[in-house]
Amino acid sequence: TGTNNTAVGKYSLYRINTEAENTAVGTNSLWNLTTGDDNVGIGDDALSSMTSGSANVALGENVGTGMSSGNNNVLVGRQSFMGRPSGSNNVGLGYEAGIGSDAISGSVFVGYRAGFFESSSNRLYIENSNTNGSNALIYGEFDNDSIRLNANTYVKNDLTVGNDVLFENLSGSGTRMAIINDNGNLSTQTLASGGDLSGNFPNLSVQGIRGNPISATTPSVDQVLKWDGTNWSPQADNTEDLSDTWHSVGSAGEPAFQNSWVNTFANIDYDLMFKKVGSVVWIRGAVQKSGASGTTTLFTLPAGYRPGKNTNVRQLSIVFSNPYEIVIYSNGNVDLQKGGGMHVYTFEISYRID
Repeated sequence: TGTNNTAVGKYSLYRINTEAENTAVGTNSLWNLTTGDDNVGIGDDALSSMTSGSANVALGENVGTGMSSGNNNVLVGRQSFMGRPSGSNNVGLGYEAGIGSDAISGSVFVGYRAGFFESSSNRLYIENSNTNGSNALIYGEFDNDSIRLNANTYVKNDLTVGNDVLFENLSGSGTRMAIINDNGNLSTQTLASGGDLSGNFPNLSVQGIRGNPISATTPSVDQVLKWDGTNWSPQADNTEDLSDTWHSVGSAGEPAFQNSWVNTFANIDYDLMFKKVGSVVWIRGAVQKSGASGTTTLFTLPAGYRPGKNTNVRQLSIVFSNPYEIVIYSNGNVDLQKGGGMHVYTFEISYRID
């Protein structure tokens, strides 16, 4: 019941009903159209998948094949926009121009495989390869009013600009730019740094951290950057002494046991020992002494291992679970409060000397 339709070729306009003003020339052209007017499909399988659409023009074999709906598309060239499921207001000109799998609208692709598999709408490609927008000769975004020219560009006559124009990477020291303002005046300048950076792009130096200067001193191996109150300067990573080794009480050259105290487990690596790690002193061991209860000195720590004030540590006896107390005095005496009889006292304690 349609009117003013023209169909030439096997299965062209095969499913048409009440539609009007459609022209199909070629096998399967506009084969599935059931809703839409004013379409032109010339070429085998031109718009063969379209079921709903109006005012589309497709010229060439397999042009728009796969597009089931859309309006106002102009597609010229074999397989142009093939595979797109839908779209409107597109222009595709060239072999496989705009071929892809995403539905897009409002795009213009001109050239061999221009816009190949572009997934976004409102895009412009003028290119003779399937490259992306970063490398196409001309790439644009209609929705953002932007255009990119990936080529040497020459202007023969006057160029009128409505806003500032920026040219980057001009010759000269540093990174330079030329600015043409809306009055037509041209100026160039070097892109300089600021804040904590000094120099010109791309040769920048860090001169500070959050406004605080960095020393010009060359660092040595294993040094780190520390704030000295005036500058950030290279300094040792850790100023504490970590080289100390264990000192065995009672050994030659080490402090002696006092008041008949002795090691309990001699020669099994649990003698009474002390060691300094940075500003922390460790004392460990197992000791014993027979006789009455009371507090007596085990040994006396040498200078450099003594706390700034007396330090008390409460422990338990390993044999009878009786509590006892160790006191490290600022004069270096290490005292242990002993219970009556023969008890074994084992401990591992630490304290700071700063």
